[in-house]
Amino acid sequence: MRKPKVTTLKTPPMVQIESTVELAEALAVQIAGILGQAIQSTGVASLVVSGGSTPKPLFEALRGQPLEWDKVTVTLADERWVPEDSPDSNAAFVKNTLLQERAATAQFVSLYEAGKAPHEGVADVDRRIKAVATPFSVVVLGMGGDGHTASLFPGAPGTQAALEESEAMVCIVEPQSVPQTRITLTLAALMNTECQLLHITGTEKRALVDEVLADPAASPYPIAQFLRADNPRISVYSTH
Repeated sequence: MRKPKVTTLKTPPMVQIESTVELAEALAVQIAGILGQAIQSTGVASLVVSGGSTPKPLFEALRGQPLEWDKVTVTLADERWVPEDSPDSNAAFVKNTLLQERAATAQFVSLYEAGKAPHEGVADVDRRIKAVATPFSVVVLGMGGDGHTASLFPGAPGTQAALEESEAMVCIVEPQSVPQTRITLTLAALMNTECQLLHITGTEKRALVDEVLADPAASPYPIAQFLRADNPRISVYSTH
């Protein structure tokens, strides 16, 4: 494999690699290293991942990393309120793409409560997430073209509560731009981590991140909450 071209910038640290696959491989090595250090230090590690199309090559690269996966707990930054047999389920996506090969022994914590409506099941989900050891070892964030991350959609009912909530780990969000109700980790929960990694590909998303970084405090996009200059946890992994 040819050596990838990497550019490292500051504020926040940014790794840029031309190839989507090589970007995913570099990020997988970084995540595995952090998880391994957590296991060595505390005996366990926790990994929060995102859905969507971007993380597929990352999950395929990460699942083969030599790691004590039986000591890793994996959960989601957000989920559609749908059962796992739905093609829209992030849980199914993670189980089919990440929790395979070496990673098959990892524990998975779902954000969905079968047989219950969102308002009925959210407390059960909150209790499950609170049982996961925190601070999370790694939180991997994605970003949509509208600047949302997790299910923190701009202007959606529930987003402001999720940004302001300090006690609950999860909140219900009802974005008008998508068909399903979402459940998302709150801003406070996503900030309760040793390391945040924003994984983006494509020129449009990179341009949006550059726009936000120009003045995060003035940005209307939820991703700006994580790209503030006073957030030392976050690094950005991006294609050129």
